[in-house]
Amino acid sequence: MRPNGRDDGRTPRARLLTQSEARDAGAENARPETDLVFDFEGLHRPDLCDLALILTARLQAPAEERVWVRALPYATWNLLQDLGVAHLFHVYPGVEEEMD
Repeated sequence: MRPNGRDDGRTPRARLLTQSEARDAGAENARPETDLVFDFEGLHRPDLCDLALILTARLQAPAEERVWVRALPYATWNLLQDLGVAHLFHVYPGVEEEMD
């Protein structure tokens, strides 16, 4: 671990799902050709950069496009709710129970 508390860059980061991954996951109401899906699976705790990324994506995306979050940790989802920005994101199908 580096002195600033960060590791050497091998920590899993949020990632975008590909079109085929979104279809395979059963997101019938997602439009993977235009919607963004951020996958937080395997990420222990998103940091400020991850949150800035999804907020920037939402603010830069056209209004008709949706930004989805998948496997976002419960505490992070609560933080988004506390900040009043959770309504900007859609919960990816099949993981609603993880964030309630």
